[in-house]
Amino acid sequence: MLICLDIGCGFNKIELVSHRVIGLDNRPETKCDIVCDVTNLPFKRESVDAIYSSHCLEHFKALDIQSILYKWTKVVRKNGDIYIKVPDIKFACRNILNDIYTLDEFSILYGKQDYPSNFHKTGFTVKLLESWIKEFAVGKCYSNGREVIFEGIRR
Repeated sequence: MLICLDIGCGFNKIELVSHRVIGLDNRPETKCDIVCDVTNLPFKRESVDAIYSSHCLEHFKALDIQSILYKWTKVVRKNGDIYIKVPDIKFACRNILNDIYTLDEFSILYGKQDYPSNFHKTGFTVKLLESWIKEFAVGKCYSNGREVIFEGIRR
């Protein structure tokens, strides 16, 4: 069976028919499969078929993002699937410039802050995520209006 890592799964580990999903998170209370530092995955190079990460990468410093993406993508076999979702900072900025400032915009900029590590350290645009991941993966980076999404494969 194919293996997909759900990096930073929290309480919402994805379910896939096509893959065995292994949920990784740094918080044991999430009931993830493996509690670990998600910046240093406990997997060998090219040992999994896919990685999925939704709303995890923004919790790290901008200076560390490219290194984290390298570490994440190196565990994926060549041509393996990579799917990453992060909040779209342009969505929040557009709304704030139009005097719309709700909890949604606050959460995109700063995180929900409902537990100690739920603070955002990096904001993403399509061009920014593209620039950081292009060295390790090829694919499509786009915004759905609220999120920046990368769908691609490992180089």
